[in-house]
Amino acid sequence: MISNNVWTRIKRERGLYRYNPSGQYFARVRFHGKLYRRKLETDDLALAKRKLRTFKNDLERTDATKGNTSFAAVLDDYDKTLTGADSTKEDKRHIIAKLKETWFGVATLPLRHVKPSYVQRWLNEHFGDKSASYYNSALSVIRCALDMALNDHVIMENPAAGLKYRKRKKPIRMTPTFEQFKQIVADIASAG
Repeated sequence: MISNNVWTRIKRERGLYRYNPSGQYFARVRFHGKLYRRKLETDDLALAKRKLRTFKNDLERTDATKGNTSFAAVLDDYDKTLTGADSTKEDKRHIIAKLKETWFGVATLPLRHVKPSYVQRWLNEHFGDKSASYYNSALSVIRCALDMALNDHVIMENPAAGLKYRKRKKPIRMTPTFEQFKQIVADIASAG
């Protein structure tokens, strides 16, 4: 171990560092000329080594040439892949347009900087007072767009993957009594 007062570099594990005051391990990896850092969320050396290996594997699965791809560019690409009924596509395009208009930095913020809290905050601000169905539609559009970026190796993980859909309220259905049911059947039978 090579250390200063605060950080200790772990020998034989390139890119693994221990923060001495807390004992937590961090990854510091240079990949395609770019420096990536991540807290490994552990103070156990063996677990930190496994998490470092996973982190390096995730980096290798991403395309470094797409590192500065903006969220707006991903939304544009997703818009081109929309299929289904015209009304469904129109609803999704409306949500995409709202994202582009209201998400701060959507055109300039690289997608790798989007965090789950950013997505949650945006959903709460713009769809928090709407119905569960409308909220879920917006979350679904964001998830699908980010999943497409994940499959294209633009990002390592989907920041919206862990967000929960809202539960829809159960509709109140008035069940007729047996006498009312007989009356409905009689009305239908008399209608011919």
